[in-house]
Amino acid sequence: MYLSAMQPSGTMMTRDTLALSQGFQAPPHLTVVALMTWISTSIDACRQLSRSALLAASHLERRSRDAVRNERLGTNVFIGHGRSSAWKDLKDFVQDRLRLPWDEFNRVPVAGITNIARLSEMLDDAAIAFLVMTAEDEQADGRMHARMNVVHEAGLFQGRLGFTKAIILLEEGCEEFSNIQGLGQIRFPAGRIQAIFEEVRLVLEREAVIPS
Repeated sequence: MYLSAMQPSGTMMTRDTLALSQGFQAPPHLTVVALMTWISTSIDACRQLSRSALLAASHLERRSRDAVRNERLGTNVFIGHGRSSAWKDLKDFVQDRLRLPWDEFNRVPVAGITNIARLSEMLDDAAIAFLVMTAEDEQADGRMHARMNVVHEAGLFQGRLGFTKAIILLEEGCEEFSNIQGLGQIRFPAGRIQAIFEEVRLVLEREAVIPS
């Protein structure tokens, strides 16, 4: 193909009958040029094919992760919390108003069960998680933080369910932790978690946990 592109075009006139009978002969230097052009073009095509294959593999990997995550989704609404009783109001709303199954760390007796085993069970059973962060632990500088167990649970459920299904409910006066800064949150007035129940319901509709 490359040699034919280099051949002269048009009608050729000659009195050399021998040359005419032998037809076109490719000069050695043009054969080398054509070969190098073919190699260079093949390398470029392979490089482009490699890039396309990497993009396709990345897309399939993301699809596979999403499929695995969806297959592993449970049915419970998990509620992470500290010592504050605010979570109980949320639990009553989920259970009594929305008629949804719920779970929290201490709902079942944990005697004889490791924390890791209990956390794994909750992660497997959860369709969505609400992490209630209330101002409970005072720091040396006077700022109030949520209990560390809630922060750890937030990281676990964000990793398993994704950020759209691991929702931070942050009480006014409670400092943000680094792993929730910049993420979508639902903030509620101190001691009045009931003020955000409608937003909680809308999130459950958005994530198809309840019908819209």
